[in-house]
Amino acid sequence: MVEEKKQFSWQSIVQYGIICGSLILYISLVGILEAFQVRDVVDQLLPLGQAMLIVIALSMGYVAARLAAGDMVKTFGGSAIVGIVGGIITALFVNRIEPWEIRNMFVNASPALVEVLTFGQESQATGLMMLITALTIVCILGAVLFIIPPLPRRMILAGLTAVLFMGMLQDFLTRIDPIEAIANILYSRKGLSPVGAMLVFILFSGLNGFWATQGDTVQNRLNTLPPPQKRGLNIGAFIAGLLLLIAIPHMTDNYITQILFMVCLYIAMGLGLNIELGWAGLLDLGFSGFFAIGAYTVAVVCSTGELGLSYMITGEIGASYSFWFALPIAVVISAIAGVVLGIPVLRTRGDYLAIITLGLAEIIRILVKSNALKELLGGAQGVLNIAKPTVGEAVLKDPMHFYYLALIACFIIGFLAIRLQHARIGRNWMALREDEDVAEAMGINLIATKLLAFGIGASFAGLSGAIFAAQLGSVFPDSFGLLVSINAVSLVIIGGVGSIPGVVIGALVLVGLPELLREFSEFRLLLYGMLLVVMMLVKPEGFWPSETARRELEGPEISDITESKAGTGA
Repeated sequence: MVEEKKQFSWQSIVQYGIICGSLILYISLVGILEAFQVRDVVDQLLPLGQAMLIVIALSMGYVAARLAAGDMVKTFGGSAIVGIVGGIITALFVNRIEPWEIRNMFVNASPALVEVLTFGQESQATGLMMLITALTIVCILGAVLFIIPPLPRRMILAGLTAVLFMGMLQDFLTRIDPIEAIANILYSRKGLSPVGAMLVFILFSGLNGFWATQGDTVQNRLNTLPPPQKRGLNIGAFIAGLLLLIAIPHMTDNYITQILFMVCLYIAMGLGLNIELGWAGLLDLGFSGFFAIGAYTVAVVCSTGELGLSYMITGEIGASYSFWFALPIAVVISAIAGVVLGIPVLRTRGDYLAIITLGLAEIIRILVKSNALKELLGGAQGVLNIAKPTVGEAVLKDPMHFYYLALIACFIIGFLAIRLQHARIGRNWMALREDEDVAEAMGINLIATKLLAFGIGASFAGLSGAIFAAQLGSVFPDSFGLLVSINAVSLVIIGGVGSIPGVVIGALVLVGLPELLREFSEFRLLLYGMLLVVMMLVKPEGFWPSETARRELEGPEISDITESKAGTGA
């Protein structure tokens, strides 16, 4: 199906300018622009807030240039008008903040915001003229990006993106001991140094250009290697990656290790949800319920307090059962809960399934928090004094220990997921996702297939919850709210539905990156929503899509193939 190209019109150009100005006002009024000024991408040259203005203007200029269809006057004139209109809208807003007392309604319309938008100029008129001029120039640069050949454009965008992210990740990279010397060369007091930014741009743009021109050749050479060499290369890469994962806690501090621990937990949980959502097509928004069941099972079995299983049996405070005894119990109970809670939703699909599973998760959370089960689960006060796991005489209590435990769980779950994907049950799940009626007509037992997906996915979530409870030492109902399910669903979608590597990428982006930018945590949900919208528009298949999803989104439509055959007389 041929995509219909939108026709150029000056009215459309003005509309893009209004969108540009509206986006700038939006990030200003919600506080993002002012908050992001505290972090520099390039030290004393480019704060993160102004970098966001550049990204908006560059993107809108590029989009406007696409409408011109090769006409240089329309290309550059349209992009310039987008910048002028967007700048005028922003300038009018800044000029009217005090006369209209806009801050009474929007508290973020502060003098600090005005200083950012006027580049710190004493004369507001001069600052606003600089703003309009800067936005116009950046929009024109967006048009320049559009007209240059694809390869240089890719290289420039790769270099600019790398500079942006490397500047944001200063705190993380400077905490890793082996690259501390290199980081000191790249970074200044606050953000990348100008020389460091240039080096990062050259390095990543060069790597992107090399892969764009030589990537197919490299892949073909790897594919033509003899099986023994290919197997040895894969084993070597796996061992190198494993050694790196083992060494990371020794190269950094407990803060980074704790972040990696949370990433591993969400990877394990995401792999479970990927079975339901990615392979079986079951949109489960109640995944946090199984995470809570696993955590509370370990909490009750391993607690040394009055809510502990040991106290209920023996009446002695201070004793508890081992974590390794409780772990398989938590996994089994979570799997049983997944099957039991899956029975009422067997005949539902799509949005109805999502609503029902969301309700079931809320029921679990409210029951745990209620006074009805307070004697068993502690109610709103939760379960405290969970005994730490032990290995021989050693007690697992440091973030490093639990990182290794979560990493082992990720490898076990990943291995099982790969085996399930290529097994008969995996093919049944994928047939179920494509069309339930056709799958049933082919002899697939829909009830058993769905319940297996719910049970296995829930067991993976229960395992993650068990490790989470052991590391935290206590569990509370508010730790298992809707946000946990939203995080799990989001990382599967953004990483790539149905893709195991995509789950890893999604967890790093949605769990690891926000933790590294902790000062912007109040905008986390807003950024989640923005990222989801952008991903659905720009890369709907995700960062690392499965082959099936890539073929569905990039392959030709059946109707196109039929028309092509008819046109050639085939």
